[in-house]
Amino acid sequence: APPCPTMQKPPPWAGSSDAAARTLELLAGMAVAQGALHAGVVAKRSDWVHTWNERLAILSTESLTWQRVLAGEPSDERAVILHSGMSLSVREQSHLVVQPAGRAPIWFRAGSGPELQE
Repeated sequence: APPCPTMQKPPPWAGSSDAAARTLELLAGMAVAQGALHAGVVAKRSDWVHTWNERLAILSTESLTWQRVLAGEPSDERAVILHSGMSLSVREQSHLVVQPAGRAPIWFRAGSGPELQE
């Protein structure tokens, strides 16, 4: 398969300011301290326009949540409840595709393949 054109671009957070990056790292660390299995910054593909947008993602034993972070504060939280009726797959080494039963797939992209496998 030909490479995904989005992988030829730098991740959307590559141009983020140092302060914004530190805020995201702190929020991810707080989520893990509160019991999350994993937390960090990913790109999420929008449902309609299919553009990639920076999101803070938090994985727990029950759900995968993602949210925008505006002015250092999380907002617009969305989630999928993890259950046996859904599938998760890795594509092109750095894309995670969450397929809830009966719904459209939800695409996430890590900055690199190794980040997705951490």
